[in-house]
Amino acid sequence: MKVDRSEFLKRVVLVLALLAFSVLVWQLGEVLLLVFGSLVFAASLVTLSLWVSERTFLSRQWAVGVVCFLLFLISAVFFVLVIPAVSDQFEKLGPQISQSWKELKTDFFHTTIGQKFGSQLVGSGLDQKEVLKRSLQFISGTFGVLGSSLLMAVMCLYFSLDPKFYERGALKLLSPPFRDRAGEILTKLRVTLSWWLAGRLVSMLVVAIFTMIGLWILGLDLALVLGVLAGLLSFIPNIGPMLSLVPAVLVSFPQGSSMVLWVVGIYGLVQLVESYMLTPLVQRRATSLPPALLLLTQVAMGLLMGLWGVLFASPLLACVLVLLKETYLKQIDNSDAASS
Repeated sequence: MKVDRSEFLKRVVLVLALLAFSVLVWQLGEVLLLVFGSLVFAASLVTLSLWVSERTFLSRQWAVGVVCFLLFLISAVFFVLVIPAVSDQFEKLGPQISQSWKELKTDFFHTTIGQKFGSQLVGSGLDQKEVLKRSLQFISGTFGVLGSSLLMAVMCLYFSLDPKFYERGALKLLSPPFRDRAGEILTKLRVTLSWWLAGRLVSMLVVAIFTMIGLWILGLDLALVLGVLAGLLSFIPNIGPMLSLVPAVLVSFPQGSSMVLWVVGIYGLVQLVESYMLTPLVQRRATSLPPALLLLTQVAMGLLMGLWGVLFASPLLACVLVLLKETYLKQIDNSDAASS
């Protein structure tokens, strides 16, 4: 069988190009995630500005400014009314969690398994240099997150002020016959990201309010800060609710096992309402994410990209599913319809 040398060379070049692209994505993974995160927020900002522009005399650029001002105003009101009370309770949260953790360790090490486990940890404490090293790593990581968030906010604003400019630039990379179809797919991606972010924000608000009310009814101290923490962490599906449960359990631990069970029940009930009532309503306009596939994507992105990978695994998976649906799967459906 004679092999076409030109066809073989084309395939070799294609494989090498894919390998080079994969290496580039691997090396610039965090930067690309920051760009993608800014696009997620820019998509919602563009959608809101279009809604305002269609219902007022404002141009789209001015509508972006109005939306940004309203978001800033809402944030300012939140900081003025809520943050002082939250910060006051947050100062009490650390010592209370530390005390509960000490009591929990004491109770654990009094058990048979705890005694065997504790004997293996004798003499394995951290020295001062190690503590200082970890503290510096935490501080540098915090400043890194703040700097990345600021960069993402600036890019989001640039993308929102003139989205057509960047869209035209992306479409020019394709051959003319594919540009119209690619433009339709970009519009669907923007709508998907807008509804995904809207769903996350609504879920965060609902989780925060219902968790706070439930813990307040139980008479648990620090219900406000625990509710706000639960709402913020619910931005991360699957993983966030489990993380928010840990401080609540530690705070309720000194009040007995029955209180711990009540707290776990409150968090479970709130997640049931959020997962099976609220999320399906939002996902009618967005792409439904299979829970098992979402969890697998979060774990993989967390291992590869760290914190930012976990944060944006969900919208990234939503975009991938939209692309598969609008390209590969639609092509298969069209070929099946033509053959029948």
